Amino acid sequence: GGVGTLAELALAWNRIILKSITAPCLLLVGNSWQKVITTFYAEMPDFVPTSARLCVHFCPTIIAAVAELDSF
Repeated sequence: GGVGTLAELALAWNRIILKSITAPCLLLVGNSWQKVITTFYAEMPDFVPTSARLCVHFCPTIIAAVAELDSF
């Protein structure tokens, strides 16, 4: 969960936004990722439209992420 993961997350998020991959959303597991992304939203609100924000779902635990995956 470091810089490499952040780069992969950004690439996957961008590909979902551009519809170059078919994925209903990007699931981020853990409170730390939620803090990173919500800080990004707060610091650069004009660069992250609502449509892009809706692509990201936060899950506090792996169990919650699996439950969310099961809902698709």
